[in-house]
Amino acid sequence: MSYTNTNLVRNYLLEALPSQSNIMNQSIKLVGTDYISFFKGAISSDDFYVKSDQAVNHIRKTQKVLSDTHNFSSVPVIEGSIVVASDSSLGAIYTENSDYIIDYTQGNLNIKSSGLIEVNQNITIWYKNFTIYSTNIDYLINCELGQIKRIASGNIADGESVYLDYSPVSVVYDETIIENAVASANGLIENEVDPSGSFGSDRTLQTAATYKALEIICQAAAVRDMAKSYNNNKNVSVWIKLAEMFQNNSETLIKKFRPPFEQLNSPTHG
Repeated sequence: MSYTNTNLVRNYLLEALPSQSNIMNQSIKLVGTDYISFFKGAISSDDFYVKSDQAVNHIRKTQKVLSDTHNFSSVPVIEGSIVVASDSSLGAIYTENSDYIIDYTQGNLNIKSSGLIEVNQNITIWYKNFTIYSTNIDYLINCELGQIKRIASGNIADGESVYLDYSPVSVVYDETIIENAVASANGLIENEVDPSGSFGSDRTLQTAATYKALEIICQAAAVRDMAKSYNNNKNVSVWIKLAEMFQNNSETLIKKFRPPFEQLNSPTHG
């Protein structure tokens, strides 16, 4: 019996599960202390930043560039705030994207082979840092659901607009994975709820089977990320929690179709 299908599951994957790589400087206003959704899906906690551009004055550093990638800031840098010159007197001003590339999240200056900056050369950099807020002090984050809320006792003002940097948990799946998940989900629903095939067109069972297929896909993603490397535990945890969420949603719907307990008639005495 077919309750869900690949089109239903695929549409849900496109809408509900993230597929982007890095998102930077997403603006959000934090009002009150309730959770606010900023992304429809799970995100990684490894590179999540909540930032504010409060800086007034530039920081100035004169440093020697020791390699092609030169770190000049330990916190994210405000875009458009950087000036790079040969010295503090602005003897020669270098051009972004021609002489160097800036990684604003990591605070790195990457010199270009075709540019005018060379390894072992001294440069002077002017820049502004973002103010970085702290998790569990200024805000709470729900990585599984892509939600954030302000902590009243923290440094984020009620109604303040902040910027978010984060990486969605990527989804890698193909038609074979979806087809197998759909087949397994349909079989499980039929065996557990509808062995006689009486509810094949029911919308609730259709949704339950779709959730079950998504649970199976998330479990497969957890196994995949677990096998990738030893330091992928946070992504694995996110996938497992997503699988548990879909499992709970499916089971809630399935319970509606479990036949009620039929009480036996009391024996009669002749």
